[in-house]
Amino acid sequence: DYVEHKHEEHVGGGKGGGGGSTQTTYTYTISFAVALGQGPIAGFERVWADGKLIDLAGVSYTFYSGGEEQNPDPFVEAVEGTGNVPAYRGLCYIVFRNFDVTNYGNRIPSFSFEVVSGRSSNLARVIEEISHEAGLGSDRVDASDLVGAEIPGMTLDGDRSFRERIEPLM
Repeated sequence: DYVEHKHEEHVGGGKGGGGGSTQTTYTYTISFAVALGQGPIAGFERVWADGKLIDLAGVSYTFYSGGEEQNPDPFVEAVEGTGNVPAYRGLCYIVFRNFDVTNYGNRIPSFSFEVVSGRSSNLARVIEEISHEAGLGSDRVDASDLVGAEIPGMTLDGDRSFRERIEPLM
């Protein structure tokens, strides 16, 4: 749920402090989670919100790498109740707490993350996953000759077309 924050400021008036009025403005924050993809990953380098690079220095968040040992997020458990939140093992995600959405039209912006893989991926598996997401069945994609090929890690931006995501592998 959105949280409304009321801000009042005394404006106007002249010497002596008389007159003027009170101006009221509102800002909004919201807490939410964003899935980054299959884990584990080492971390992320940069983050964009609505296509603009943002600095997370003043943002309250918890990053989950997607390891098999991760536990449910305690903040989400406090909201949903203990035992009602999965650990999302194998899924890399980030939980934002009280994210200020004022500069995004009071809505959750579209996020993009530059992730650090920290692991090798099987080239054949990556091609099959992208093809499957594009709606191509295994009968239309043959990557069997690439089974032993490894890539040191890559970033797949979900905002790109399937063609743009697979072209770096060619």
